[in-house]
This record gives sequence, C-alpha cells and structure tokens, in this order.
Amino acid sequence: MPAERLEMRRVRETLRYRFKQGAWPHTGERLRPCLSLNRAFALNPDYAFLHFAHGMAAVRLRNADTTIRAVLSPHDPSIFSFKTLLGIGLMLRGEPDDLSTARVHLREGASFERTTYYPFIGAALLGLRAGNTDEVRIWISDPLKKFPNLNAEYVREAAHPFYEGSPYCDYLDRLIEQGLPPGEKRLIEE
Repeated sequence: MPAERLEMRRVRETLRYRFKQGAWPHTGERLRPCLSLNRAFALNPDYAFLHFAHGMAAVRLRNADTTIRAVLSPHDPSIFSFKTLLGIGLMLRGEPDDLSTARVHLREGASFERTTYYPFIGAALLGLRAGNTDEVRIWISDPLKKFPNLNAEYVREAAHPFYEGSPYCDYLDRLIEQGLPPGEKRLIEE
C-alpha cells in the first residue's frame, strides 16, 4: 500500500476515534486533530471525508464560518451528510436568514439519513427556537423509531454545539426519556 494511502487511513482512524471520544471541545485536545487534518489535506486536498471532518471539527469548536466553508468544498453538496453539516453551520451562525435555510438542509438530511440522529436533533432545536413544540415532538419521534438506543445523553451530545447548558437541552432530554410516539399529545411538564 502506498505511503499516501497509509497516511490517509491513519488520519481517518484518528479522526473517527477523536469524534467518538468527544475530545474536540477540550482545550488540550484541539490541536491534534487539526494537525492530522493539515497533513492529510497536503496529501489529498480533494478527499471528501477530510472536508467533512474539517467541518465537524469546526462544529465542535463552535466556528460557524469554517464549518460552512468546509462543506462548500469542491464536492457535491447534495450528499446528505454534507447537507446536515451545512444546516448545523448555519444554525451556529444564527442569522435569521441562515436559520430558515438551515431548516431546509436539516429536513433534507433527515429525510435520507439512516446512520445518525444529528439532523433530527438539529431540526428539533430549530423548532424549539421558533417555539413550535409540536414540530419538536415530530422530529424527536422519528429518530426514536430509527435509533432505539437514543437517550438523553446522546441528545445532549448532539445539541452541545448549539445550546449547551440551556433549557433547550433539558427539554429535549425529557422528550427523549419519555419516548414520545408520533402524534402523542402528552404535555411535557416544565
């Protein structure tokens, strides 16, 4: 196997491990993934995974502009994981026009997503921000069916870049813990 491919594989495994361990937000861990990304970009600047990983790193660091730039790389923006990441970047930036565009991207990402609950949580958070609790319940019920192991801890992790420590996270936690099925009108105690 050529040295370039070995290096790319090593970088990819390192980045996956860092994401899984949730190490990105911690000050002491910020540089390692960035250095790995820089090395990998030098080897292969057109590798789609690197642009996605760069965007995810920027999300963890709450850097909206870098997230958006990473997603608008020379790759097909219709890839649904990229749509989800673009929606998250726009949410982070938080301008009124950005939020309506973010909602579109997150809905499209969620409609085709089979492996992650992030677009559903993002869409639910936008519903909360708009004060539409019925929309929030709809967005929460779908991932509960698709991802039976989804719990409050995962919701908090997914919501971390946007509303860490806010009542939004607590509200989503309660929704997940109660496992609201679609169409249920049960009131959530505040």
